[in-house]
Amino acid sequence: MHSIAHVLLFGSMVAAAIGALTFCLVLAAFGFTPAEGQPDEVARRERFARIGRLVAGTGFGLAALLGVVGVAASPSRAPSLQPQLEALRGRLGDMTTRLGHIADLADHLRVHVGDWMRSTSKTGYEVKRTRPRRRRSPSET
Repeated sequence: MHSIAHVLLFGSMVAAAIGALTFCLVLAAFGFTPAEGQPDEVARRERFARIGRLVAGTGFGLAALLGVVGVAASPSRAPSLQPQLEALRGRLGDMTTRLGHIADLADHLRVHVGDWMRSTSKTGYEVKRTRPRRRRSPSET
């Protein structure tokens, strides 16, 4: 990995940590409930809460941006994966061939079952469904 990618990913971690820490501090200081009290005090609390949420959101946004740029700046590993990709392509070809054979067999079976059903309906032979008989209790006889 290039050194710029290391720096960007480290910056991403730091920005995320700053965002999380700021969010936790704002939550601990001001909570989820709206402020109560004197209007001046309420306005001051809301202003600090907004600034804290802004810093936390900026930290998370910066972390996402630096993370994406850091991953994009890292070198590609495509040459080392080429033999594995070729092996997977070969296996995929084998699987495709096998699935084609299974589809042909399924079509063949469908045709034979259709022929069998037509021949049994012409001869009037009905296939009875067999279900187990319910045993009668001695009181029902």
